[in-house]
Amino acid sequence: MKKTNFLSLILLGTVILLASFFSIKDPTLYVDETVHYKVIENFCNLNFTIHPNLTNIPAYHAILGGICYLGSFILPLNSIHFTRITSLFLSLLGLIFFYLLAKKIQHKTPLFTVLQLFLLPIAFPFYFLVYTDIPAIAPIALALLLTLNYKYAWAGILVTLSIAFRQNNFVWLGWLALTIFFDGMLFKSNLKYLFQYMLQYLSKVSTFILGAVAFVGFVKWNGGISLAKAEEWAHPSFSFHLGNVYLMLVLFTLAFLPIVIATIPKIKRIWNHKLILSLFLLTCGLITYTFLFQFNNTHPYNQHEFAVHNKILVLMTQSFASRLVSLIPMLLALLTIFSTKFRRPLYYLMYPFALLFVLPSWLIEPRYYIIPFYFYLLFKEESSNLTKLSLIIWELIGSSLLLYGTLNKLLLP
Repeated sequence: MKKTNFLSLILLGTVILLASFFSIKDPTLYVDETVHYKVIENFCNLNFTIHPNLTNIPAYHAILGGICYLGSFILPLNSIHFTRITSLFLSLLGLIFFYLLAKKIQHKTPLFTVLQLFLLPIAFPFYFLVYTDIPAIAPIALALLLTLNYKYAWAGILVTLSIAFRQNNFVWLGWLALTIFFDGMLFKSNLKYLFQYMLQYLSKVSTFILGAVAFVGFVKWNGGISLAKAEEWAHPSFSFHLGNVYLMLVLFTLAFLPIVIATIPKIKRIWNHKLILSLFLLTCGLITYTFLFQFNNTHPYNQHEFAVHNKILVLMTQSFASRLVSLIPMLLALLTIFSTKFRRPLYYLMYPFALLFVLPSWLIEPRYYIIPFYFYLLFKEESSNLTKLSLIIWELIGSSLLLYGTLNKLLLP
């Protein structure tokens, strides 16, 4: 195991160095980088003007802009190259916290797990670009680690900070708060016990409550969840759409194909459990009906076929036959999910919150699935060494192709 972890560390470091070298030297600003980098550049120059298309609360931008400003007393750091380097280091913190999480919940090869997370194709290119999605993982991962170590006050503060990176991380605040509730709950019918437990629980999650109040206050003050009024049409508040659910299931099968193949012999877990079988069949029925007869890819940003995921969406919906074919990876994903055993029953709470995380978004974006996919890899039962190695090779191929295509202006993730 020690040899495996050492080899994982060598491969992880090599891939980071090579990808950094080719990515960070490229001066091209990719899509959302044009907005994020402009705000960071403004903050670096103590200009607190917010770009009209910035949808996020600018905590990420303030951190990078502050580092740039302080560092500029020594070196000229106001450049896209330095900003990408700083963002990468912030992103790598998340991997460190996931390593500690993997050790905490007793992964046999925690560095192997971190390598699987890092090489996840939908995440990999964004480690080297100025995007908020990957850096926002660090406070969530640390909040989970603190929760597992019963340091609830700091966990609430960290998960609230993640909301200031990306507002939809509010969902994970609710997930952690509910996890804390069930983790200490003894199921008794005694009302006195329940009252005492609720008082203790509210004390534990006081910082979570303050974070929730702060977020609700922001939404009321802002008049919606998206900060940018110019982009509010593209990110409507309080709406629900299934588009991300369909693509997430397709990409689950594509990203985790070695796991999907290895899980097929374990499907008896579904057939031997009536409740799981009923939920599986109900879910398959709902996905099949709504995708075949109700789903339309309508968001204007999802029509640009320069993005790989938009090409996939077009292929999925161009005919009824293509919809039927697209159902195959969706149902395989559901079969794998329902057949996968998590390390603790409490971890299954992640699934409904992963749905809540993507349902409000009209825009269909694979970046939104990074955190649910990371948690799936963290919580699932141990795979065989062959499956682990196969997944890393599979991910390395996919991530390399995506990064190469991006840097050569052939495609976008």
